[in-house]
Amino acid sequence: MSALKRLAASTSAAGGTVIAVEAARYASLENSDYHTLKSSVYQFVCYDVLRIVGVIARRSHDSDCDAFEARQRELLQQQLKANEGTAYGRDYGFAGLLGENDFVDAFRRAHPTTRYEHFAPYVDRVANGEASVLNAEPETLLAATSGIP
Repeated sequence: MSALKRLAASTSAAGGTVIAVEAARYASLENSDYHTLKSSVYQFVCYDVLRIVGVIARRSHDSDCDAFEARQRELLQQQLKANEGTAYGRDYGFAGLLGENDFVDAFRRAHPTTRYEHFAPYVDRVANGEASVLNAEPETLLAATSGIP
């Protein structure tokens, strides 16, 4: 038997097993009087798909948490690169920070913790319709938040 035929046979057998197990699980559940067979099966399948997606998302989240510092470095690097051509990126030398060996430390030195007043002139420019001020992507919304005044 060729490798392709063996793969097809094992895939077919595995698929049949999965269907049999799922059918047994479905049959063992109590059915609602408010569902048709179609809506009941649909809900059963949707819940299983959501459960699998949830497991995958949780594993991805846990992996990101295990490598938190590396993920944060990657995110900062992406944001600096994406926004180096904005008015804010030029004013704070984002392009030069990316050239540093430790760009995270360089960013911390060049851009200490800020308050709204620091950003107010840039926000005003965005509000007046200027593009590429704070973000390279077009602004879609300016909103007041409940942040610390």
